[in-house]
Amino acid sequence: MTTRPSYAAIAQHASFEHKRLQLSDKSIRLFQIHPGAEHEPISLRMTQFSTYGRPKYKAVSYTWGDTADIRRILFNGKAFALHVNLWQLLHHLRATGQTSFFWADALCINQFNLRERNFHVQLMGKIYEKAESVVVWLGTPSVDRTEIRAMDFVEEIAAYRKKHSDTMSIKAYFRPDLQHRWETLLRMCKPADPGAYWNRTWVIQEFLFAQAVEVFAGKRKLEWKDFEDLIEFLRREPVLGSRPVVSQILQSRTARLTLRRKAGSQSSLHELLQEYSDSACTERRDKVYGILGLASDCIEDPEPGQSRGIQPDYGKHIVDVYLEALDCIKASLPSDRVVPAAALLILQALHIRHNDLSEFIGNLSSTSAPESLPMHRLMITPEYVSPAIKIWSWRSVRDLQQKLEGEDWGQYIGYQIQKAASSTSLAPARHRLRRSSSNTKIVHSALPPDFISNMIEAANLCTDLASLHNYPGNHDLEVPLDHVPLHIQDKAEYDNTNRQKPPVILEQDPDTEVLRLGFACTNVQRGDFIIQLKGLDTTLIVRKVWHEFRLVGRAMMVKHANLEHEEPVDPICDANVWTSHCWRSRNPESVRFDTDALSLAELLMKT
Repeated sequence: MTTRPSYAAIAQHASFEHKRLQLSDKSIRLFQIHPGAEHEPISLRMTQFSTYGRPKYKAVSYTWGDTADIRRILFNGKAFALHVNLWQLLHHLRATGQTSFFWADALCINQFNLRERNFHVQLMGKIYEKAESVVVWLGTPSVDRTEIRAMDFVEEIAAYRKKHSDTMSIKAYFRPDLQHRWETLLRMCKPADPGAYWNRTWVIQEFLFAQAVEVFAGKRKLEWKDFEDLIEFLRREPVLGSRPVVSQILQSRTARLTLRRKAGSQSSLHELLQEYSDSACTERRDKVYGILGLASDCIEDPEPGQSRGIQPDYGKHIVDVYLEALDCIKASLPSDRVVPAAALLILQALHIRHNDLSEFIGNLSSTSAPESLPMHRLMITPEYVSPAIKIWSWRSVRDLQQKLEGEDWGQYIGYQIQKAASSTSLAPARHRLRRSSSNTKIVHSALPPDFISNMIEAANLCTDLASLHNYPGNHDLEVPLDHVPLHIQDKAEYDNTNRQKPPVILEQDPDTEVLRLGFACTNVQRGDFIIQLKGLDTTLIVRKVWHEFRLVGRAMMVKHANLEHEEPVDPICDANVWTSHCWRSRNPESVRFDTDALSLAELLMKT
């Protein structure tokens, strides 16, 4: 056998450079692994193939891993650097004598060519779909060999179930003494490391498009069909699904991806972001770009071959990606009530912060072309609209407590009729109720036990009170473009240079007569409207001036025990005792507000 050069000799070679890729015919590069001994450098041969001349190939699905650990290989006889995780996979593939063509992003894409990267993002789904199989590389086994032991367990169950009934399989593998083996499988399905394979964004598309899957952990290979069959078995047996460890396995992203791949269903970009909002990626744009190939509203049109919706471009500002994603998502939403929740989902998925908005708006103001200003218009229908019926100012927490405890709440919370002293039944009534006989009496309803205490807790501990800003009085829910990039201190001092504490506001449900307290921006007035958005803990104050509404500022409502109708807050919100969305749908006049995507970002984001 010809002697391969040593690693020291690699440094003498010129560095490998990718030849220009023919993008017009959607050509891709594929490589083969030259055979070699354990101690010899890894050597690959790269070849470019057009759409119609490609041989059968396997696509590699992996994570980049430790980017600080760089290894060197030979690529077409020249030195090439890559991360250790991919190097380890190539090392194991060479040891198995693989002669197939392979595709891997770090090798087959010129990562320094922005146009080529953008091109491959659009083509990625097809690359994995057309591969004869996808090699899933979980990496080298962990110190405790969790992956190996979990694979052994899956294969053992699969072999047993081929010869025995489901009933016998349950008796054989759901014994207390095997609990630790199920927990090992759970650790493989839900790895704690955010950089682990199943936690990354890009692997979602790569795994789901695979025609067949080969899963490797080091030299250990698992036929993924065995895992698929196990998940189906666990799903259809209700007695198993009720077990905590099985329930967690079924809820893991590994199981969910496996079931989705088998079902072969497509979803909208909005649904995909909801499903995989907790996936991790190094490049923020990839949170959207990494799932575009799966999005039914962003897939490639058969004619004329151009993608609709979002065009991947790593040169775009991150806020541009937010604007495009929101425009794409709007069409698939059931109503404009859920637009704010969709906007917040995108903002959080892309990890957009106020400094991103400031930079984006700064770039707009520096250009001479007025048409470059964003014109992404939105119509927002709040889930809840209700007037503030009283406002209190306060100087200290003790002052607030005294005012709330000294208030005559009976004038707001209505009455109940107690027909007789011996009766325990209470019948609700309105303020206009009259005594029906001498043995009835009218009594005030009792306040919930945590009605005031939750307000005091919020005043003491809630840091969000500092972000209840006043906003310039534009119409509807628009924030002036030059106000959005202001520093948080400048926003806090807008129309509040004395830095007054946020006033307490009171509202009353006209149907149930339940009261609710909250805090609002300093410009709030009695009769201003509290508006809240479906599924979110965002609260705003608006004022009706003639026939128009104007944005006044932010507010924050506080929960208490009598809010029986409160719907669950969307998982993207960090709900606690002092953040509360509406307790029931209430927008009797179907009030709608006009806004734009940048104003909505400002109003939704926590500062």
